[in-house]
Amino acid sequence: MSWDIFKSNMLFYMQENSVIDGKQIKSSKNVPSYEQFSEKLSSEYDSCIRRGFQSQLNKVVIDKPNLDLMKNFLNIGFRSALQVKEGNHNIIDEIGNAVLGYWTTAELAKSPPPTQLPNAKNAAFNVATTQAIVQDTGEWVELGEILPTNDSEIFIDRLISNMQRHLTTLKGIYITDTLYSIGIGFTNAPGIVEWQGYEILSD
Repeated sequence: MSWDIFKSNMLFYMQENSVIDGKQIKSSKNVPSYEQFSEKLSSEYDSCIRRGFQSQLNKVVIDKPNLDLMKNFLNIGFRSALQVKEGNHNIIDEIGNAVLGYWTTAELAKSPPPTQLPNAKNAAFNVATTQAIVQDTGEWVELGEILPTNDSEIFIDRLISNMQRHLTTLKGIYITDTLYSIGIGFTNAPGIVEWQGYEILSD
């Protein structure tokens, strides 16, 4: 559902209805500027990510993405693409750089604490999270140069597919305040929980 919302909103922004030979078709809409397209794309991506969480087990959401870096990389990529007068361009991979930028130095929410426990012996329960950080921005599988298309839906479907694949490769850690069992009692001590992947549910 969340990716469907992303796709629907982007297509509404990118497409318009035209009548050719008496038939109504969808055609590309003129976007005012690449800066505005960067703003729209980064906003819709951020909204989509905020509808997801770090694993169905932990249910922890994004808190502090690097949205400014994503916008900057998008502007650089689109400016470069506009300078290509003929032939193909790897624009989806340029967007991929911006997606990696979004996750650079990003932090997840500190609540709820992860259900997963540290690997330390006798860890019983995570009381709280003191820090939840992205350590590895993951891998963007490059498509290389792609054929130009006036069909925005084909473009968005390719983009979403790569965005989905990328989210599975994200890695980070939770630094937790964890309860450990000692003898017949318990004590609090820091713990480290490694995590991988961020999920956007389809329904």
